[in-house]
Amino acid sequence: MSDLDLCADYVDILPHGFCMRDLLAEGRWALTERRPAHTISVLRMWLKEHRDDADAWGLLGQACFQLGDWAGAEAAAREAVRACPDSPTAWRNLAVALGRLDRGEEAEEALQRAAELERAVSLGPVAQRSGPKLSAPPRPVGNPAPAPRR
Repeated sequence: MSDLDLCADYVDILPHGFCMRDLLAEGRWALTERRPAHTISVLRMWLKEHRDDADAWGLLGQACFQLGDWAGAEAAAREAVRACPDSPTAWRNLAVALGRLDRGEEAEEALQRAAELERAVSLGPVAQRSGPKLSAPPRPVGNPAPAPRR
């Protein structure tokens, strides 16, 4: 389905000339303007075609938080985790939503997963790499070695 076809489906909802590619930007704008109901309707349209967009799911969850819709926030956070299971932010948002739903044990598990992912990110790939450790970083190609001391 092209953007033009999708635009035709939403003519009654969206301003003239507003196409699918603009939905995510509109959702971000509406969220910053604290218009969560508009954010949700626009992002749902976007997510029909972009189910693996973890950022859009996160925005949808934030809009649900603004409305106090904890079940909606949980559902959006679970979709964000599905789309990007290595995202500490998605897991942390899930933990907050579960906490608001009085599901403390599940919230604690999600929070622990977020912390594990954050630690992995802070260590970076060098600390996780196996094999011999370099005593000094390699020199860039083309730089002469320093002269030996006498």
